[in-house]
Amino acid sequence: MHREFIGTLKKYRPDYCFMQLQNPAIMDTLTIREMAKYTRIVQWSGDVRNSTDWYEWVAAIGKEIHLTLFSNETDVEKMREMGVKADYLQVGFDHIYYQRRKKINGWPDIVFVANDYSAFDLSDYRAEIVTDMYKLFPGQFRVFGRGWQRFGIHTEPISNGLEAECYNSCKIALSISSFAYKRYYSDRLLRIMGSGCCAISHCFPDLEKDFTPGYDIVTFTNKQDLLAKCQHYLFSEDERSKIADQALNTAHSKCTWDTRCQELLELLDRYE
Repeated sequence: MHREFIGTLKKYRPDYCFMQLQNPAIMDTLTIREMAKYTRIVQWSGDVRNSTDWYEWVAAIGKEIHLTLFSNETDVEKMREMGVKADYLQVGFDHIYYQRRKKINGWPDIVFVANDYSAFDLSDYRAEIVTDMYKLFPGQFRVFGRGWQRFGIHTEPISNGLEAECYNSCKIALSISSFAYKRYYSDRLLRIMGSGCCAISHCFPDLEKDFTPGYDIVTFTNKQDLLAKCQHYLFSEDERSKIADQALNTAHSKCTWDTRCQELLELLDRYE
């Protein structure tokens, strides 16, 4: 695949080549150096890892290419300290799947759609929240995803279509990422908001650069605060619906992939 792609680059000499590289197993420094002879490579990662080996690989690739982009500002700062030309480009969401749809009965009031990986910074914190939510909101809360069986929770992942249906039909959806990095959130948050659902998110650093707590998102600072917010918004339908409506507008006006493409063009102009 690498040889075929290098042949394509040699033939067409595109102005830019956009890559999403997140796994060291699929790209090495020598190959990317050869590719970079024929185009300006822009590398983007919407993923986060916390190992030294991963950062060293990203830095080695970054020093061979035109620009390295991340969906959080913590990694941008780390890469710049390592001598890499880096900047911020956030993840988008599929606004066709995730939009306001008809409510379907049978979904729980509160949901969390996420896998348990057990290896990341906030994995234990997410697991504590999930187990506490089951205890405090019996019959009202459910998690969907892989890995939760190690806590005795029998559940399953759901498809994009069912996830959109879920967010349209529940009252509250949780957004808790695996890391607390600057401006970092999973596209889960945008899928929730884009479906017109009230999102309750952990309060990650610099969240206010993108969202307004109490306007288009609800935030919590610890487990006790989360439980209190869930109790409040479960029974405050007008307030919850207003936040959900404003979240829908934020997601579809500022966070689609079309918007991210425009932001990418602005970055290309900046680094021309």
